Amino acid sequence: MHTRVRIGLWFVVFLALSAFGIGAGGEVRADQATEAEAPENPGWTSSLSLSIEARHQSAVGSVQSTLATRETNEVDTTPLVPNARLDSSLFGISVPIGLEVSAPVIEGLPGDARPFMEVSYQLVPSSDRVFLQEGNPGPVAVPASLISQGLGFKFETDISHQWSASLGVSFQLPTDEYSVRFRPSLDYFGQAMKFNSQVVGLPVDAAGAATSIPLSLNMASTGTYHYLGPRVSFEVDAGRRGPLRFVMFLDLAGYLLVGSGAVQGSAGAGSAEGPQTANFRYTPGLFTFQGGMGTRVVWDPVRDGR
Repeated sequence: MHTRVRIGLWFVVFLALSAFGIGAGGEVRADQATEAEAPENPGWTSSLSLSIEARHQSAVGSVQSTLATRETNEVDTTPLVPNARLDSSLFGISVPIGLEVSAPVIEGLPGDARPFMEVSYQLVPSSDRVFLQEGNPGPVAVPASLISQGLGFKFETDISHQWSASLGVSFQLPTDEYSVRFRPSLDYFGQAMKFNSQVVGLPVDAAGAATSIPLSLNMASTGTYHYLGPRVSFEVDAGRRGPLRFVMFLDLAGYLLVGSGAVQGSAGAGSAEGPQTANFRYTPGLFTFQGGMGTRVVWDPVRDGR
């Protein structure tokens, strides 16, 4: 419930900023046409941005254990231990809040080229996911059997933090009515994740039969992932109010994982049948893609000659 409220508030802020900028745009074009024209060599500017981004990435996760969590099937009652693996696509939404600094125009380059640098922290609402699950691991009544409630395993992932940094160049496109810019950049993208896994099952004796005393093995770990890749964005000036210029933009980025990024976790416990173990492994895919739309508020006072 709280997560839905937070997402709704961010959308309200996003829409309010957008509407304010678009409303300001009408005032600029009608009353301040000369001020809306770009100067020959604008100076340093800073800006604050807010956007909504969709993310796609792939990953492989697995869980293994020596504990039996169910029978093979209704006909074959042989104890079956977890040995599950899943190659899956992960989709998510993030809300980046960015701070950018743009340098003056570089003389001699086409398109009024302006270098820029941006850093952002990305909010990741509703980022927890059950990656693998069988049964519903939890309390088990004793004596237990392979059909008891509470046997099973679960592997969960959660993105706790995301952040990024960009270094690029903005080029003015030749348009008559609107100020449109093309902005390629090289980006760094970081992601911190938490992992939790639980296996609740029965030890198997030397004869291959499940015993009646359940064990619960719990595992946890964390991982930090680093990516590099290109990003392209198109932005258009929506208007101005005093020293503030309002910009709308669309962007798309593709990132390549730097390093292997594999994370493992394990747990063990003793039993009358000998040591019992469980482990999980998570490996992110090589590529992550992200794209969305947003608004930027630029501190850009009107200078002499505008």
